[in-house]
Amino acid sequence: MTPRVVRRGRERGFTLVETLVSLILLALIGTVIGVVFSAGFSSLLAPAASETRLVATSDALSLGQLVPEDAHRATCIDVPAASSSPGPYGTCSPAFLSECSGPGLIACFEWYDTPAGQCATAVYSQPTPSPGIERSQWVGGLLKAATPVTAYQVSLASTLLPPPSPPNSIPWFGQVQQLTFAVDGLPGSPLSDPPTVTITLQPLATLPDPSGLGSTGPC
Repeated sequence: MTPRVVRRGRERGFTLVETLVSLILLALIGTVIGVVFSAGFSSLLAPAASETRLVATSDALSLGQLVPEDAHRATCIDVPAASSSPGPYGTCSPAFLSECSGPGLIACFEWYDTPAGQCATAVYSQPTPSPGIERSQWVGGLLKAATPVTAYQVSLASTLLPPPSPPNSIPWFGQVQQLTFAVDGLPGSPLSDPPTVTITLQPLATLPDPSGLGSTGPC
């Protein structure tokens, strides 16, 4: 009896190139997984650091919302915390200087509150021993509210910008300032890369007055 010979098709394995590509892909996947687990364990081991970063970011968002709102409607601005500040500029009421006073002053904004029919002032300060920034609002010479804006300490950098072009002919034209707030964290444990917010300040009183009267109201 003659044995049956079974002919199998050509058996083919991985080539050297395919094997190397597979090894490289496995190495990349392993590296990514290692980085993810490392970051996760770092967050678990140092939850305070993550919480500090979240609070600092929230503080920067609060500053980026409140300060531009006050600055864009202001007819008078003063930035006592800025070393390059030229002093109050715009059209300021007589009560502004008494309201924009006290320890830890950062910036003051005054505008005409149409519903109240009086001048209103927002004063940003960093009083001690509290590390954060506080916003006090005055209306008609009376303190109406004082609310915290940030929980952490904030540092300030200022830049004097040139007047807009064409030059303004109004005699009380003031300087435009660009302010950069950096939320540094708690005293003694500053963040290595603190979140920042940059705001350009220009009181409405320094803008061209179409009426030519040189005044935007009592403030």
